[in-house]
Amino acid sequence: MVFSKFIGGWLNGRCSGAMKTLESEILPGSQWKTFRIRLIGMLRMIHSLWMRQYPDFIYRKNAGKDFPVFTFHHIQTTRFRTQLDFIRLNGYETVQTDVLLSNPESADGARTRRVMLTFDDGTEDLYRIAFPILREFDMKAVAFISPFWIDQTGLVSWNQIQEMHESGVIDFQSHSYSHQMIEVGPKIVDFYNPGLTHLHRWDLPFFQDVKESGILNTMSFGTPIRPFTSGMGDQRVLLKELDFDVSFRSEVQSHGGKTFFRQSGWSRQLQSITKKTTKIIQYESEAEQNDRIRSELEKSKTEIEARLPGKEVIAFAYPNHIQGRITSRLLSEIGYSLVFGGIQSDIGLNDPNRSYKYFKRVNADFIHCLTGNQSQGIFSVMRHKFIQKQ
Repeated sequence: MVFSKFIGGWLNGRCSGAMKTLESEILPGSQWKTFRIRLIGMLRMIHSLWMRQYPDFIYRKNAGKDFPVFTFHHIQTTRFRTQLDFIRLNGYETVQTDVLLSNPESADGARTRRVMLTFDDGTEDLYRIAFPILREFDMKAVAFISPFWIDQTGLVSWNQIQEMHESGVIDFQSHSYSHQMIEVGPKIVDFYNPGLTHLHRWDLPFFQDVKESGILNTMSFGTPIRPFTSGMGDQRVLLKELDFDVSFRSEVQSHGGKTFFRQSGWSRQLQSITKKTTKIIQYESEAEQNDRIRSELEKSKTEIEARLPGKEVIAFAYPNHIQGRITSRLLSEIGYSLVFGGIQSDIGLNDPNRSYKYFKRVNADFIHCLTGNQSQGIFSVMRHKFIQKQ
């Protein structure tokens, strides 16, 4: 137990940026940083397995206690077919949120041979890859989407969502309105540069500001990156001075834009600007935080229901699996019936005032840990995950 607490504390200290609060100081800007993040992620997974934070079916004990819910973010055709083949081979039924709500016995997934497949964010491969293959296998799934981002490059359109909804194959539910990422500290740890363009726009805090200006896909290089996390957690937004950030972008634009980053010492050049400006550090109030989170939960539910006539949004999945006590309370007040979280935070599970049913989700790689033919053990899955990312 002492060893577990030591490892847990060390991992939380070392990984709070990448895995828990997504602090941008270790965003992958090089192969070493990328490898380091993956290695730390694997260590966190080992620690979570050691502390038995995963659902019971993964440990092959008390297999009927936890309903298996699997999460997909990226879909690879061959791998996805293999996973659905395994589900079909072993007689599992894929269900949607209405089944969990109307039939409590369905939550005993291992005994009833029922599982749920969930897809986050509404990336274009949901329509291009997952939808046709699910239809081919006669299976169903749930997609958690953020309406703010729909119809943008790399994501599905409302027309595609309408088609998938009407087919009955995909059940669309809430992933908050904008998948809001918020800056929570004043220290500048990096600048938006060509090495970070592979990151999803909805996983960075400043793109929401840009979209409101109508220039979502032309984010200026040089924008400061500060420590940030999901807006659904308990941390408050740093109220920054927007004019201050403009000075960095102007510096980059006046020195060649993208070519500015080819010179050595570009980071020091941008950091020097911070010494010339005095900033007042303030955070949003508790009332503002409450209103912001309520808006995210209400607007998502309202817009999805408006876009899909007859649809009732009853479920919510935490973005990045980061939970908060205010969010938990508001989910109950607004009327969400099902809430899905990750393995490393049980605020939703432990909230005594919650009126919703709470479920943990695990990565889709763990599908092969389900009981059945060709089932795999935990370490086989982990080995595959690590090798796959090299």
